[in-house]
Amino acid sequence: LLTGSTRPIIESGVWLALPATLFTLAALVRLVKTREVTLATALVLAGAGWVLIMPVQTWVHAIAAWRVGIPLIVTGLFYLAENHRRLLPYAAALWSPTLLLLPSIIVQM
Repeated sequence: LLTGSTRPIIESGVWLALPATLFTLAALVRLVKTREVTLATALVLAGAGWVLIMPVQTWVHAIAAWRVGIPLIVTGLFYLAENHRRLLPYAAALWSPTLLLLPSIIVQM
């Protein structure tokens, strides 16, 4: 069973590290295939790179992890809109509840 201290790490890890990894791989594949860097590709690589090298202390607090990870979600949606329009509605439906966390994150700042 998950204890109270490890649970936020698991939740944040799944919802932030998995998309960061997937977006990084997709952006790198596009970069290798087309040999051009678009704004959306550069933003998603920067956002995913930051999430993947995020300090360990940030993963302990779920709100801190989301504060760092929400830009990745937004840039990921821009990347999908530019490169994979067919997947955009599914990703938006999956991550739109995440954007509802914004007011609570701003209040806790």
